[in-house]
Amino acid sequence: MEKKVKNILLRLNLEGYGIVNYDSNDQKYILNEGKEYNKDFRNNSSYAKKTFYNDENGKQKTKIKISKNCLKQSIFKKDIPFQCPNIVHDDILLYSFIGSPASMLRGFLFAKEEAFKRKEAFSITDAEQSCNAISNLETFTRSGQKNTDEDVKDNSFFKKETVGDIKYSAHGNIDLEQLQFVSTDPIFDRLTFNPDKFNLFSKFMKQRMESFKSELGYYKMKTSVVEIPEYGFKFSNEDMLHMVKYLFNMMMELTINRNGGYAVTSELQYKLVYNPLEDTRADENGWVSVKTQKDIDKLDFSIEDFYVVVDEEESKKMRSAILDNYQVAKKKTADKKESKKPKKKDKEEVAEAEATV
Repeated sequence: MEKKVKNILLRLNLEGYGIVNYDSNDQKYILNEGKEYNKDFRNNSSYAKKTFYNDENGKQKTKIKISKNCLKQSIFKKDIPFQCPNIVHDDILLYSFIGSPASMLRGFLFAKEEAFKRKEAFSITDAEQSCNAISNLETFTRSGQKNTDEDVKDNSFFKKETVGDIKYSAHGNIDLEQLQFVSTDPIFDRLTFNPDKFNLFSKFMKQRMESFKSELGYYKMKTSVVEIPEYGFKFSNEDMLHMVKYLFNMMMELTINRNGGYAVTSELQYKLVYNPLEDTRADENGWVSVKTQKDIDKLDFSIEDFYVVVDEEESKKMRSAILDNYQVAKKKTADKKESKKPKKKDKEEVAEAEATV
């Protein structure tokens, strides 16, 4: 019997120079309490993002980090340079965004009449310092005339945390179960897009992934005890492999540049999970290093079928009562929102009252 992959674990190592992810100025209070930067307790200082620890003696320890949000933005920046909520007002822009491997992996949330949302299938931790590099606060100056007024604080001098060569490590995961199925069913509270726009979604998805041939249907999770079919579609094994390879390429090309610093991928490792009880993150067996494009191109494995198709007629019968209740609940919510809106007469009375004041 062929073994099938249920999950993919990831390790990401980065190396660079300087700080690429700064934190808010409020970090000074934590650092001052630990007596690390007591002499430089000031407002015009910039600190690197950090993880804070206490050793066995209660002494504060820190590790510089790159936040997971910064990593994700850098991984997907070629396809998603920014996210703009205004694209919901144009179907072409909206479905061009949704119909892409990047959106299927990263997830999204758009508020329309009914919220379009997709839980992330790719997750990653903060990249935490993995070397013994030591940072310090360095003094800088801004150009321009200095303030000589004794009553006004001069901010032409400021301090910024700096570091030399540095290495980081992060852990990630590709949730194949989440990636495999896309719901277009509002009653399950994870509506990805309007099923009436499936042709538009397919058009953009096929432009990015030629193997895409999925059709809408009724599915249920194979292991679920809740026998309620969900309307949506399932990605094929070929589609899933395409998206995994796409993500690996983006992670290998990860580059974060900042004035005075940078960070790039130095190594990517993955581990195929066939048995979650045996193929664990802590076990060093099974980890594979990605070094070249050939390592990505030769990826080929069978993915577990987490969802199974259900007969359409049977599904509609099973869902009829649920749909009726859903429509009733939806109407009650809409009526409640409408009742809270000020009526036209109320607005006129308020306007008249304000005019007489």
